[in-house]
Amino acid sequence: MKVIIDIDEDMYKACQRAVNNPKMTVDEVDVAIANGTPLPKGHGRLIDADEIQFENVEFDTYSDYSRAFDAIDYAPTIIEADKEADNE
Repeated sequence: MKVIIDIDEDMYKACQRAVNNPKMTVDEVDVAIANGTPLPKGHGRLIDADEIQFENVEFDTYSDYSRAFDAIDYAPTIIEADKEADNE
Protein backbone atom coordinates (compact mmCIF):
# COMPACT_ATOMS: atom_id res chain seq x y z
CA MET A 1 0.00 0.00 0.00
CA LYS A 2 1.23 3.49 -0.84
CA VAL A 3 0.09 6.41 1.33
CA ILE A 4 0.68 10.11 0.80
CA ILE A 5 1.34 11.87 4.10
CA ASP A 6 1.71 15.55 4.91
CA ILE A 7 4.55 16.35 7.32
CA ASP A 8 6.76 19.38 7.55
CA GLU A 9 10.38 19.28 6.42
CA ASP A 10 11.78 19.28 9.98
CA MET A 11 9.68 16.22 10.85
CA TYR A 12 10.82 14.49 7.66
CA LYS A 13 14.48 15.11 8.54
CA ALA A 14 13.86 13.93 12.10
CA CYS A 15 12.35 10.72 10.74
CA GLN A 16 15.42 10.17 8.60
CA ARG A 17 17.64 10.59 11.69
CA ALA A 18 15.34 8.38 13.80
CA VAL A 19 16.90 5.18 12.46
CA ASN A 20 19.10 5.11 15.57
CA ASN A 21 16.24 6.10 17.87
CA PRO A 22 12.92 4.81 16.43
CA LYS A 23 10.81 6.09 19.36
CA MET A 24 11.96 9.68 18.71
CA THR A 25 9.08 10.76 16.42
CA VAL A 26 6.70 7.83 16.41
CA ASP A 27 3.68 9.78 17.74
CA GLU A 28 3.87 12.45 15.04
CA VAL A 29 4.50 9.89 12.31
CA ASP A 30 1.55 7.77 13.51
CA VAL A 31 -0.74 10.81 13.23
CA ALA A 32 0.60 11.69 9.76
CA ILE A 33 0.04 8.12 8.53
CA ALA A 34 -3.44 7.93 10.09
CA ASN A 35 -4.36 11.17 8.30
CA GLY A 36 -2.67 10.15 5.04
CA THR A 37 -4.29 9.57 1.67
CA PRO A 38 -4.07 5.97 0.44
CA LEU A 39 -3.35 5.63 -3.27
CA PRO A 40 -5.62 3.13 -5.02
CA LYS A 41 -4.11 -0.07 -6.43
CA GLY A 42 -3.34 0.33 -10.08
CA HIS A 43 -3.09 4.12 -9.97
CA GLY A 44 -1.47 5.84 -12.91
CA ARG A 45 1.65 7.95 -12.93
CA LEU A 46 1.23 10.97 -10.65
CA ILE A 47 2.59 14.13 -12.24
CA ASP A 48 3.28 17.73 -11.29
CA ALA A 49 0.44 19.27 -13.31
CA ASP A 50 1.53 22.77 -12.31
CA GLU A 51 4.65 22.29 -14.43
CA ILE A 52 2.66 21.77 -17.65
CA GLN A 53 2.87 24.75 -19.99
CA PHE A 54 0.17 25.09 -22.64
CA GLU A 55 1.15 28.62 -23.81
CA ASN A 56 -2.36 29.87 -24.68
CA VAL A 57 -3.30 26.92 -26.88
CA GLU A 58 -6.84 27.35 -28.22
CA PHE A 59 -7.48 23.59 -28.75
CA ASP A 60 -9.11 24.10 -32.14
CA THR A 61 -7.28 21.41 -34.08
CA TYR A 62 -6.00 17.89 -33.59
CA SER A 63 -2.47 19.34 -33.50
CA ASP A 64 -3.42 21.50 -30.50
CA TYR A 65 -4.71 18.47 -28.63
CA SER A 66 -1.66 16.47 -29.64
CA ARG A 67 0.64 19.11 -28.13
CA ALA A 68 -1.43 19.05 -24.93
CA PHE A 69 -1.10 15.26 -24.67
CA ASP A 70 2.64 15.54 -25.29
CA ALA A 71 2.92 18.14 -22.52
CA ILE A 72 1.17 15.77 -20.12
CA ASP A 73 3.34 12.82 -21.22
CA TYR A 74 6.50 14.81 -20.48
CA ALA A 75 5.34 16.41 -17.21
CA PRO A 76 7.64 15.61 -14.26
CA THR A 77 6.69 12.35 -12.54
CA ILE A 78 6.16 12.58 -8.78
CA ILE A 79 5.19 8.93 -8.18
CA GLU A 80 5.49 6.14 -10.75
CA ALA A 81 2.40 4.18 -11.78
CA ASP A 82 1.45 1.17 -9.66
CA LYS A 83 2.64 -1.73 -11.82
CA GLU A 84 1.56 -4.32 -9.24
CA ALA A 85 -2.07 -4.16 -10.38
CA ASP A 86 -1.06 -5.05 -13.94
CA ASN A 87 0.05 -8.50 -12.74
CA GLU A 88 -3.10 -9.32 -10.79
